[in-house]
Amino acid sequence: MYIAYIFKPDISRRQKLQRKAAMEYDHWHSSIETGNKGKTMRLTYQADYSLRVLLYLAASPEDRLANIQDIADTYKISHNHLMKVVYKLGKLGYIETVRGHGGGMRLAKGADEISIGAIVRQMEEDFRVVECFAPEHNQCVITPICQLRPALHEALEAFLQVLDRYTLADVTTNKELYKQFIVPFA
Repeated sequence: MYIAYIFKPDISRRQKLQRKAAMEYDHWHSSIETGNKGKTMRLTYQADYSLRVLLYLAASPEDRLANIQDIADTYKISHNHLMKVVYKLGKLGYIETVRGHGGGMRLAKGADEISIGAIVRQMEEDFRVVECFAPEHNQCVITPICQLRPALHEALEAFLQVLDRYTLADVTTNKELYKQFIVPFA
């Protein structure tokens, strides 16, 4: 008679932390739902990935260059999308890239000099919350009398003003915790 034992492999501390963070994210994400069939206000992938790249670089040791493939693997996102994001971040002066063997990227300035609001403003393609925010495409017949437009504009400005209060340094105060989650050489 054979007795089969089924062992659950021990999960690492890193995996436990990742699961806990994922559960917290799911809770946070569901708390910002608008109530409109589960839809939420979202940043574009370009802004989202830009923030992730900058978080990754802020948590990385200053003497080591990061590369796009490591970041893509860590976040499980498209290498091609990241290439576009990194290119734009470089053009905007947020990251410094080094070409060639052993090349990579790092922050071009201190994390305390990088405003989250500025990143979002520069990386978002447009902030047209509603059609009338783009006069060249506006077909809404009530635009001349609409009182909703100013309220939405005010809400958008409030959103951006909150982001303006934070720097990359403010959102990466615990670099050791970030390293456990995202940096492969921690």
